[in-house]
Amino acid sequence: MDTIRESLREVLDPELGINVVDLGLVFDVRLNDLAVEVDLGMTSPTCPLGPVLKSNAETAVRKAMPDGARVTVNLRSDLTWEPSRMSPEAKSRLGWK
Repeated sequence: MDTIRESLREVLDPELGINVVDLGLVFDVRLNDLAVEVDLGMTSPTCPLGPVLKSNAETAVRKAMPDGARVTVNLRSDLTWEPSRMSPEAKSRLGWK
């Protein structure tokens, strides 16, 4: 599970240059044998970059999994993101206290 989350740190929000883990956009990661499912949120339900983040997350997770693993990234507009989900490092980079 840690390997999957670590792989998602490669996925940067193109506008902010901060990875999706530190931004708090990774809401859930489920691993079952050779199947991984990731729930990815957005800072705004109408964020136009959602499909890019989803595609980049799928690529990053596939690289971390053995051949033949099934990877599903769900782009969930129903999940509510709040600034409190960001890591202290992300908050600091964006000037949040």
